[in-house]
Amino acid sequence: MSDFPTSKKRKRISDFFMPRPQPNSSNQEAKIEKDQIQDLDQDQSFLATAVSKVSQHDERATSVPGLTIIPNFISREEEEGLLNFLDDAERCTWRTDLSRKCMHFGGTYCLFTPPPRPTNPQSKTIALTNTPSVSAPPKPTIHTAPPIPPEFSPLLSRFAAQSIFPPGKAPQYCIVNSYTDAQGISAHVENYAFGEPVVAVSLRGGVSMRFHELAPAREESVRMDASVRSGKAAKVPRTGKVRDVWIPARSCVVMRRESRWGWQHEILRTSAGRGVGWRRVSLTFRWKDE
Repeated sequence: MSDFPTSKKRKRISDFFMPRPQPNSSNQEAKIEKDQIQDLDQDQSFLATAVSKVSQHDERATSVPGLTIIPNFISREEEEGLLNFLDDAERCTWRTDLSRKCMHFGGTYCLFTPPPRPTNPQSKTIALTNTPSVSAPPKPTIHTAPPIPPEFSPLLSRFAAQSIFPPGKAPQYCIVNSYTDAQGISAHVENYAFGEPVVAVSLRGGVSMRFHELAPAREESVRMDASVRSGKAAKVPRTGKVRDVWIPARSCVVMRRESRWGWQHEILRTSAGRGVGWRRVSLTFRWKDE
């Protein structure tokens, strides 16, 4: 190997006081080649580590198996933008037939409309006596929800960039729940028709979510009772193991494995620790094979 003079290369001070060694032997050439390979390996390792650090997100494990939380998943500005969109009556309509307000995107949903109420006590007595159908439970009607709106696209892109959903399994459905004051939701497992994971983005107020471990079920029908749609979720067998997990504002909750299939979750109906004007809005994203 030999040095080629170039005007662009700056000489070091040692070049003026001692001759630079000339590698003439094959052993010296092999050593230089080995050093170059090691340097290249170190550079590639550093690059891979740097890329890995950039692509990683702060997904934290919890006391519930399979449940992770990504804090600060969205910024305050993104949070306000989403809330402004959801509260814009010209673009969104809240469902008000439940104990809390909610909204659906993608698929279909049941809307329960209560029977009309009489305007005075006399007509009420007549109605209940002569018209049994008025006092009967409200009959659900099926409605088609609009698709997931473009305003949620940044969230979908972030899910994809962080590989939160499996490849080719982008969320097709989103239910939005708005909780205020002492509102909550009963313990349930997300509909078994949907896949894994179930992902929820939390806006505004933080909240404690309670998880109940389900007892192993031998029969499929018993396991299905834990679902939110079964109407029997409160009576499904449990092990007695309970975990409370704090869900911060602007965080992302990811339910996989046991937390998705083997634990119920709920938000207690209490105003304790919430303060005046407390509100929490959750956007729960799900997917299923068509």
